[in-house]
Amino acid sequence: MVEQQQYLFETLWNGAIPSEIRIREIEEGIILGATQVIQVPSRILELFINLVRQAKEEVLLVLPTINAFYREERLGIIRLLKEAALDRDIDVRILTPTNDDIEQKISNIVALEQGKLAIQPIERITGVTITTVTIVVIDRKESLAIEKIDDSKDNFLEATGSATYSNSEPTVLSYLSIFESLWQQTELYMNVKETNRQLEHANEQILATERAKEEFISMISHELKTPLAPLKGYAQMLQRPKIMRAELNELQKKAVEAMSRNIDKLQALVDDVMDVYKLDIGKLKFSMTDTDITKMVNESIAELKPLTINKKVDITTYIKNNGTVYCDPNRIEQVISNLVRNSIDFVPDNGSGKITVRVQRDNKGSNDDMTLFSIEDNGIGINPNKAERLFQKFYQIDTGFTRRHAGTGLGLVICKGIIDAHGGKIWLDKSYRGGAAIKFTLPQKGKQVEMEETRE
Repeated sequence: MVEQQQYLFETLWNGAIPSEIRIREIEEGIILGATQVIQVPSRILELFINLVRQAKEEVLLVLPTINAFYREERLGIIRLLKEAALDRDIDVRILTPTNDDIEQKISNIVALEQGKLAIQPIERITGVTITTVTIVVIDRKESLAIEKIDDSKDNFLEATGSATYSNSEPTVLSYLSIFESLWQQTELYMNVKETNRQLEHANEQILATERAKEEFISMISHELKTPLAPLKGYAQMLQRPKIMRAELNELQKKAVEAMSRNIDKLQALVDDVMDVYKLDIGKLKFSMTDTDITKMVNESIAELKPLTINKKVDITTYIKNNGTVYCDPNRIEQVISNLVRNSIDFVPDNGSGKITVRVQRDNKGSNDDMTLFSIEDNGIGINPNKAERLFQKFYQIDTGFTRRHAGTGLGLVICKGIIDAHGGKIWLDKSYRGGAAIKFTLPQKGKQVEMEETRE
């Protein structure tokens, strides 16, 4: 009996408030409220329902699990909250995990309550940690935290352990802060989720556009190349009297030559468009190998000999670094050919045109393992202010209606794409005088030898 009374006294003592503190609270009009732990599930259920019914302004509810939603729905809590929002004009906000069934129920509920009842889904992947505690805050003055001991139970009484009720302002505010934090995180997550959905949709559209673009480019290339092959073949046949068994007069020869030149231009245009497209999507193929520099340069220039002869252009090569470079020789020959063709277009056509192709170690670069190529000419030159735009698609230095030099504006873009893919750089030498000089670098392998001078 004494021990019983001692326990009762200790319990009351521990829960009591010192008299001086209570006297001060009364004198200053401070109302801190009280917090109590309820162990009986039936009392917890009764309190839960009464709090919802007595709400006057706002109800905030956090449900930790899907089963908790179903239990509260079977108890009639969700119905009471709907009535509070619709009949008593109370703001109701609910946070709950969802599945397809709950989302459908939420959709139906929110549609009927005209904005007074808001329900946010709690997603597991948000990183928000939800315990097994159901939290309800009433009018920002009272709170009830209900602990679940067995979430698998369908019955509220069997699933519930203890609960903590409080009308103490600090305690209620702490639960309110938890709710608002979760609400903001779920709103943020929903915004991110919607943004990701939009991004995925946009990405699907981009991929579809890219596929359509790829198919279109492929189709156009095929449709253009298909008639070009027989056209070129017939043009060559017309230029051979033995095959045609007839000699063309001068007018006919000029017409066939013009036709042949334009077929070549169209073929080059189709190839350029395809190369630029493949560079854009990263599908231009390269066959890298150690390549002899002198052989590659000389073969590139040899293919252009008919053009240099027609325009009486003198091409000189100075190869100081007679070793190798690690590259795709066909693609680098394409670069050299494009750059030399550009020079041929812009040098004087009175027989005084000069083009120089130089190859040497890149002594000024930060990497000694690079080889420097330079294509220089004595043409009209390039304004240094246009250097930045020189390697942009379809850019033309001469844009007038009467411009003499035709072109697609893709050649230098292709050159830049090829050189970049090799790990080198390409640029306009702004310090060069008396014409234009475009330089590019490639990774080198091999030894340097004495300067070799050849003249074409």
